[in-house]
Amino acid sequence: MKDGSIPVYGGNGITGYHNDANIHEETIVIGRVGFYCGSVHLTEKEAWVTDNAFISNYSKNYLNRNYLITVLRQLDLGKQQNKTAQPVVSGKKIYPMLFPLPPLAVQNAIVAKLEEVLPLVDAYENAVLQKEELKTALPDKVKKAILQEAIQGKLTKSWRKTTTIEESGKQLLDRIIEERNAKLLADWEEAKKKNPKAKKPTPIAVSEITEDEIPFEIPKSWCWCRLSNLCNLYTGNSINETEKKLKYTNIKDGWVYIGTKDVGFDQTINYDNGIKIPFEKDTFRIAPKNTVLMCIEGGSAGRKIAFTNQDVCFGNKLCCFNPYKYEVEKFLFYFLQSTVFIDAFKDNINGIIGGVSINKIKEMLFPLPPLAEQEKIVEIIEQILPLCEKLGG
Repeated sequence: MKDGSIPVYGGNGITGYHNDANIHEETIVIGRVGFYCGSVHLTEKEAWVTDNAFISNYSKNYLNRNYLITVLRQLDLGKQQNKTAQPVVSGKKIYPMLFPLPPLAVQNAIVAKLEEVLPLVDAYENAVLQKEELKTALPDKVKKAILQEAIQGKLTKSWRKTTTIEESGKQLLDRIIEERNAKLLADWEEAKKKNPKAKKPTPIAVSEITEDEIPFEIPKSWCWCRLSNLCNLYTGNSINETEKKLKYTNIKDGWVYIGTKDVGFDQTINYDNGIKIPFEKDTFRIAPKNTVLMCIEGGSAGRKIAFTNQDVCFGNKLCCFNPYKYEVEKFLFYFLQSTVFIDAFKDNINGIIGGVSINKIKEMLFPLPPLAEQEKIVEIIEQILPLCEKLGG
């Protein structure tokens, strides 16, 4: 009840509330007009019924109410509606319809059996729905479980026992930092030839990581680092639709320009979108071949990710994960799809549009295995993942 009033039944079921009653007991009502015409309802103890519905009067000496409701619903009275703009079921079509009328004792037995069986039918339907949902979700669940095992070093546990590791993850990280500093110094020496006052770069150091930050235990030969230690992260260039059509459509030679819409949720990239940046436009940022592009802003943030198979220009909502050491690119690609990274990414989403800043991503942790183990992990992943896709078939 609403504020002491009673529901009003019309052609669309409960259509409002009334302060009086024209039915003072539970009554079967059939919608006559509108979307629910032909639908069967049981009123509350008191109700008001408009002329957009039929009131079903019957003798309780001869009919079991629940049997009557069941049969009326099975007859699908809505099929009797007139073909007009506003669907209407007329009494002239309903009254002549045949009705199966067994003895009252048989009706009672049928209702009793239905009350026994219908919960089982509902349970079966729910089980079928759950099975279908599981069937749909299973490949993704298994994939996430595999990637989680992979980035914790569990897929290669037996491999480590039989393999001599010549360079640990920590040694690899130190080498990456050393090579980066050497390049910075070389670039500075070259810059000094044109500008003697060019400022000497500050050497890069391995970022400090506290125990509280570490999300899980990794093998002793691995090490934790921040993504900024491992790769250069940067977004691309924004181009509006007018510019695309006027300046960059039907260009013969140039880099393909990849926007967020060109990256699929299935990790594919549409390189045939008709948009290219001429090679002479060297101010555009490039995502090199074999690097990761991920959407970091908007509704697709963290959900669209792909691996490039050629050098491309790209949009400002996409982030390029360009590793300083190219041997790590595939392991990085799979790490960015793991639950650990996705959860950390979601925790840092903010703003009206929804996104994660480059600086936040740079600070996120990365479990770095030795190069040889990265290759083995990628090999195992790429053997298993195609099998996962078949689980939903």
